[in-house]
Amino acid sequence: MEKNDNRTALSHNISVADRKVINLTGVRDVKSFDELEILAETELGMLLIRGKGLAVKTLSLDKGIVNIEGELEAMVYTRQGAKKEKQSLAKRLFS
Repeated sequence: MEKNDNRTALSHNISVADRKVINLTGVRDVKSFDELEILAETELGMLLIRGKGLAVKTLSLDKGIVNIEGELEAMVYTRQGAKKEKQSLAKRLFS
């Protein structure tokens, strides 16, 4: 079953300043976040951001904007259209 939320597709962009400020556009949802990881659903798939002291400073899902501060260590996208199976988050992201 497909989710129909009547939102138009937004352009997805990432800008990083000095590995301390991350600005995202085209974000549909933030699935989870803490000071070590943020998992966001973007127009181009799931995006995992890892770091230290991560904090969501701005969150506007209506506009598709998320601004994050903290020490960036990694960003990883999952594969689009991957077969959904019951497995750990880490295995799904890094397989």
